[in-house]
Amino acid sequence: MQKIQLASDNWSGCPQFVTDSIVESSSYSGAAYGKDSYSLKLEAEIKALFLCDELKIHLVSNGTAANVLGISSLLMPHEAVLCSEVSHLHVDECGSMERLGGNKLILLPETDGKISLSALEMAACTSMDVHRVRPRILSLSQPTEYGTIYSEEEIKSISRLCQKYNLLLHMDGARIANAICKLKKDWLQSLPSLGISVLSFGFMKNGGALGELLINFVKDSFERMQYSQKQLLQLNSKQRLVSAQILSLMYQDRYLDLARHANKMASLLKDGLLNLGYIPTRSVDSNCVFVCLPPKIQTELAKHCDFYEWNNLTNEVRLLCSWSTSPNEIETFLKLLAQITKGT
Repeated sequence: MQKIQLASDNWSGCPQFVTDSIVESSSYSGAAYGKDSYSLKLEAEIKALFLCDELKIHLVSNGTAANVLGISSLLMPHEAVLCSEVSHLHVDECGSMERLGGNKLILLPETDGKISLSALEMAACTSMDVHRVRPRILSLSQPTEYGTIYSEEEIKSISRLCQKYNLLLHMDGARIANAICKLKKDWLQSLPSLGISVLSFGFMKNGGALGELLINFVKDSFERMQYSQKQLLQLNSKQRLVSAQILSLMYQDRYLDLARHANKMASLLKDGLLNLGYIPTRSVDSNCVFVCLPPKIQTELAKHCDFYEWNNLTNEVRLLCSWSTSPNEIETFLKLLAQITKGT
């Protein structure tokens, strides 16, 4: 029997319409480096989506590249990045921000992945002199690494505090489609007015195959980010292949349909775990479910299912649903877990 896949939405493949779009866009020649018809159409659609003409898009190889390019292009060497202590930028990007951007990360305490206003203000109001780096930008993950989602009011409050202390605001939206389904599509249109400077708009965890989308809302950095993209080795000559698959995902909000399904599977999984007596350790807001499983159960479960061992000290694991997770897989997983639990 093939293993059940709940390790990561990165493991999932692509819908047929995505691969079809790549094949179609590669079947003829087109202008390179983003001057092709697909890339121009994509930028126009992104402007319409955000109701904003003052933006530029950049297509990069992955989410780490989007984060590093987006943030570093806005900072001077003595300026620092504020982020959650469990953020992907800090934990899972191998120091790329520090090495390639050259900017220090200042870590903020979190609760279920979310930073508090008090922690942000304490870091932002530090005295400024030549002996210290200067906090200049906050990187906010939506959803967080725990799959929790900032409400619209929470983001507004954070935005107001950033404006008070002259902080730019970066949003790491690797799974932003899952957040949009929890909030509403119109929420996206509020981001520029809330002071979002740069947005890493993820697609690869949600059915995409090639590359991620970076959106820059800071007009006076448009040219600098173009040059930085080249210097950071992120300027793809055949950009139309990436643009075509994102356009296919945006067509008739397919990307939201895929994310909505993933969220629904996570909710189904949560309910099943509760029925078995396993209480999720985090709020299930998107497509992530965190739960503590005894080591013996993890060992047996791993023979039939791929999942992510999140914290070996607390026995917390992450179960991540994707666009391709089926109700049958969830049912099979829960039956398997019930059998293992009964046997131990």
